[in-house]
Amino acid sequence: MVKEDPARSRIDYPYIRLSEGIQNMAKMEERRLVDNELVRTGIDGLDKVLGGGIPRGRCVLVMGGPGTGKTTLCLQFLYNGAVEFGENGIYITLQESPEHIRKDMLKIGLDFEILEEEDRLRIIDYSASAYLSSISERVVGYSSESFLQMEKSEEMAEKFGNLIKSIKETAREIQAQRIVLDPITGLMFQEPDPIMRRIKTHGLFQAINETGCTSLVVSEARVSEAGRDYQAEEYFANGVILLQNFGERGTVVRGISVLKMRGVAHDLQPRPCQIGKKGIIVFPDEKIFSEKG
Repeated sequence: MVKEDPARSRIDYPYIRLSEGIQNMAKMEERRLVDNELVRTGIDGLDKVLGGGIPRGRCVLVMGGPGTGKTTLCLQFLYNGAVEFGENGIYITLQESPEHIRKDMLKIGLDFEILEEEDRLRIIDYSASAYLSSISERVVGYSSESFLQMEKSEEMAEKFGNLIKSIKETAREIQAQRIVLDPITGLMFQEPDPIMRRIKTHGLFQAINETGCTSLVVSEARVSEAGRDYQAEEYFANGVILLQNFGERGTVVRGISVLKMRGVAHDLQPRPCQIGKKGIIVFPDEKIFSEKG
């Protein structure tokens, strides 16, 4: 038997390496095309401000103070995804009860119960009331101080781990393509150690990214006319959308800004928006402040 020369084999069959190289290039191009695909929010005017939409599979932070429309925007993103684009979604509530969310959305014509019945939308309830109810038997007899100490250690770790597990399992079950977590602020403030808070925030963003879904994460920002504090979530997110209420000549003007959106040439200017009977509408060609003195 003649022993094959590895070097000669490589010379005689260069097309094998060439073929592998072409396949690898094709895979890279496929990934590039997927990465560049934009997911439309379906919200009037917003996609134009975003430069076409949100890059598929990316996680975007939606920030703003109370009453700026954060939750409404995110729920429209989920509803439009299911109804207009055939993309199933998950809403993780860390604050409002699912009952209140359904009632509030009906006021702007969004029937979430129908989507839930058709299993095109799932609501994961991690609100404070649901969480306290789930551990009520374990905290009977504890003083408030003892309970808070317990919450800071074992219960917080368990709650965080269960949340990540629920997100991943639900995403697989309904083949979700869109996720909203609302809001991350309360969950992170339960972690007293700033280093651990940063680590867990990064871990949560990473877990959401691993689902492959296009996601919005709500954060309650401290915003004023003088400026605002930057938060750790902004550095972990692939994009940041800021909602604000501006005061002008005795009136309040709602505004929306895309502070960053990696891989997209988006509008850099704040644009006016309104919340009406059909939810949020953005006016991409108008300015918030008039040029008149």
